[in-house]
Amino acid sequence: MMISMITMIGNSVYSATSTDDLPAAIMMLMTSIYFFYHSQSYSFASS
Repeated sequence: MMISMITMIGNSVYSATSTDDLPAAIMMLMTSIYFFYHSQSYSFASS
């Protein structure tokens, strides 16, 4: 779960930054952090 999440964030950031589109890269990064934060809080709540 953790590794797949990190890989997804890395891939999304890399694909966004490789296009030299900074706003898109920032949006992808913030979205990834948002989903990562919520997935962590859900896993903590369920455990």
